[in-house]
Amino acid sequence: MNFKQYNALYNFIWFQIIWFTAVLGGDNWITALVTMLLFHLLVVDDVKTEMQFMLTGAAIGITVDNLLTYHGFYPSQLFEDKLNR
Repeated sequence: MNFKQYNALYNFIWFQIIWFTAVLGGDNWITALVTMLLFHLLVVDDVKTEMQFMLTGAAIGITVDNLLTYHGFYPSQLFEDKLNR
């Protein structure tokens, strides 16, 4: 396996680990998520480019999630209950 294949495999596996931790752990695992993201930035070669990818991906994800929630694809009652506490 050459370096490019290894790098793609690493990114895929690491993304899946962080994604499932975020989805399944939610707010309870925020420290672990931040630690994993910081570790990832220590490992990559080009931190500036990686940060741009991460921020772009986060912006797209947040926008899509908000649009889906706004248009009723997600049960908004769950979010309203959390906000009204």
